[in-house]
Amino acid sequence: MAAAEPMTGMLRTDVELIRGGRPLLFDRQADSYYRIPPAMLDVAAFLTESMPVSQFLDKLRCNGISLERSELVKLLAFLQQNNLLAPEYGQIGVRRERRAEQREKTAFLRFSAAYLFFRLPPWRPERFFEAIRPYAGWIASKPVVLALLFPALLGYLLVVREFGTVRTTFLDSLSWAGLAKYFAAILFLKLIHEAAHSLAAIRFGCRVRGIGVGFMVFYPKLYTDTTDSWRLPRRKRLLIDAAGIITELLLGGIAALLWAYLPPGAWKSTMFYVFAVSTISTLFVNGNPFIRYDGYYIFCDLVNIENLMARSGEYVRQCWRWHFLRLGAKPRGEHGVLLFCFGVGAFLYRIFLYTSIVLVIYHSFVKAVAVVMMVLELYSILIYPCWREIWTIRALSKRSAGRARWFPGAAALVILAGILFLPLSWSISLPGETVPAARRLVTVSEGGYLTAKLPRRARAVREGDILFRLRSPQLENGIERLKTVLKYDRTLYDLQQLDEKLFSESRVTAEKIASDRLGLEELERRREKLTVRAGADGVFVPALPDMSEGAYLPKGLQAGEVVSERLMVYAYAQDRDIGKLKEGGRAVVFVRDSPAEHPARITQVNRIAARLKDSPLLQHYGGPVPVYADGQNPGEYSSVLALYRIELVLTEAAGLLPGRCVSVEIRNAERLGERIGKLILSVIRREF
Repeated sequence: MAAAEPMTGMLRTDVELIRGGRPLLFDRQADSYYRIPPAMLDVAAFLTESMPVSQFLDKLRCNGISLERSELVKLLAFLQQNNLLAPEYGQIGVRRERRAEQREKTAFLRFSAAYLFFRLPPWRPERFFEAIRPYAGWIASKPVVLALLFPALLGYLLVVREFGTVRTTFLDSLSWAGLAKYFAAILFLKLIHEAAHSLAAIRFGCRVRGIGVGFMVFYPKLYTDTTDSWRLPRRKRLLIDAAGIITELLLGGIAALLWAYLPPGAWKSTMFYVFAVSTISTLFVNGNPFIRYDGYYIFCDLVNIENLMARSGEYVRQCWRWHFLRLGAKPRGEHGVLLFCFGVGAFLYRIFLYTSIVLVIYHSFVKAVAVVMMVLELYSILIYPCWREIWTIRALSKRSAGRARWFPGAAALVILAGILFLPLSWSISLPGETVPAARRLVTVSEGGYLTAKLPRRARAVREGDILFRLRSPQLENGIERLKTVLKYDRTLYDLQQLDEKLFSESRVTAEKIASDRLGLEELERRREKLTVRAGADGVFVPALPDMSEGAYLPKGLQAGEVVSERLMVYAYAQDRDIGKLKEGGRAVVFVRDSPAEHPARITQVNRIAARLKDSPLLQHYGGPVPVYADGQNPGEYSSVLALYRIELVLTEAAGLLPGRCVSVEIRNAERLGERIGKLILSVIRREF
């Protein structure tokens, strides 16, 4: 038995057909406008009774209208979806049940997205605006706008000149008291903003349906319903949409001018809050085309595309289904590139905006609220849309004549999994210097005068070799004096031993002789220290190259150092790189103007910022590291950026010289997914 032919249905009698430059359907019950192509408007005019589709097509052809069956089906689906067709017997209950079922399925989604955007019931201001209509024309006139434009531009120029002061004042205002003042400024400016929309609409003879309050992530926003502006020409509709932004910018510029010249006090602070709110609101909210505020509707009128947000999102989904899975229809249209770019940009901006707000609440206010908001955001923006898209793909795949082309999508998933879980090689290039692997300081243990000129150049030494000698006249005199006293005491002791009257005193003399011997041994030990010897094999590098014979070297003076001939490398990493390095990692050392590679291994990663001293890396000496002098420790420098020392040993003989600037390339392999997991765990451990 053949299936019954579908019926067209009948257009509701209360739906108004508006002809002209922008053909529209106006639903009086829903108080909504729908734009359709001019040819489709003529077709809708013939839907005066329900009849079979083929009979209706014959009726159109008899009236000189040629229409494909598929185009008629699309039109009927559009009219039925928006409840523009007269209800048929038995269909009202079915539609009501479907809507209730759909609301039940999306209950959690609507709850999770409720904090993102919701509105309070509007106020119907018809009588009020009818009363002020005779007085509204001059306020929205061109002379008034031009008169306010000059002081506003001057105010913004002054803000650019005093940008540092503006930045400091803004950061100082971020407090609970400052937020209360910002909230008051928002209420004041939004009243003016919506009044500007209303006055512009009244000037062009457009009805203002209502004014209400909406919230976007708890940010209050007044709104004005000027849906009837669809009846106006495009230029007037743009002026109505832009009236609020223009008014806020004019008020913000005038407030900036007053803030620049007013003396410190309450009025100056008030003008700053008005300027800051008007500027931030215009840049990030009202003037932004990626959220449904003034900037979005202005952009839609400029590109002449209605319902841009939904159409761009659907276009992106069609692109991905067709190009990756060969499902659905191939995306077509004259604005394909614009729709794709806008859809991707709007999605990324929503993630950026909501995540930024959540982070601000997390770090500055209540953390528990921020965590709940983050979970809801993930569900409403990522989890639910992805789940819905999976079911859509399954449904399209079942209805498709051919099998879905899963290979590109599977390949993309494999590539993503490889990026996350396969070890990926990366390298970091760090500035470094070659230094001796070991060094011993050579200090003066006993002050004295040089017996010979101190060597100017470094020289190889063995352990125990004499580096230089000192002489100390005071020490020599003390030794000679003690020797004379000791000789006298010994002679006296011998005489006391022979005389029975003095024998009893010989014990005291013996104790004095022992004391003299200890003092003499101490002086001779100190004299031995006047000869400075190398403590290890290596190269002696004098630190006092200009000392001539007879120069006095005080005790504790650093005369140089003995460094080993074996080298190691000190590299310096910034904060962003220090977490990627670990002991045992592989590295390659490059010397400037040399293609040779020298393999090395990380032996230590210091987690405390390093202080540089006499390094060839310092910018003072022509190196790449900018530093500033340490006022408390002369000769030491602190890096402008925090640098952490990485110690490396050369695994092969390199033949390098100490004190050379090198470039260290540290190579490693790491799983991106593992690193992301560690980062998340570290944040959880730190915060909770």
